Amino acid sequence: MLPIAEIDFSRMPEGAWPILTYAGKWETGSPDDLGSVPVCPASIPQKLADKLGRVAEAAWRVMQGKGYGRVDLRLDDQGRVWILEVNPNPDLNDDAGLSRMARVAGWDYAELVRRIAEVALREAQGAKAARELLAPARRPRATRTA
Repeated sequence: MLPIAEIDFSRMPEGAWPILTYAGKWETGSPDDLGSVPVCPASIPQKLADKLGRVAEAAWRVMQGKGYGRVDLRLDDQGRVWILEVNPNPDLNDDAGLSRMARVAGWDYAELVRRIAEVALREAQGAKAARELLAPARRPRATRTA
């Protein structure tokens, strides 16, 4: 599991709901974009992080998730955890949330994509085939001439 990320809605426009809107996702510089700030790792106590991780993993298993994905959660005022979405194919763009979480874990974008591909190949073809397909290309040997 990658580090937990959260969206800080504290700067949303007056009267706006604390949700990630279309404008918040796609209209750079809009009030919703500026008001919904990603924070990773989330600034939460470890006990809460552990609880959220358990809920996310349980949701992933229930939905029979494979490979990579993202589970979106919401914490209410009473501290109850609500599952918003189990996303089996979150945005894989280099500046998207999953990539941001991977960077906090110490992986650059290429490493994130490599790990996703390795898991998929291992699932489809077995561990040995995955290692062979992902191994760095060997340089061709120079041919000798007499």
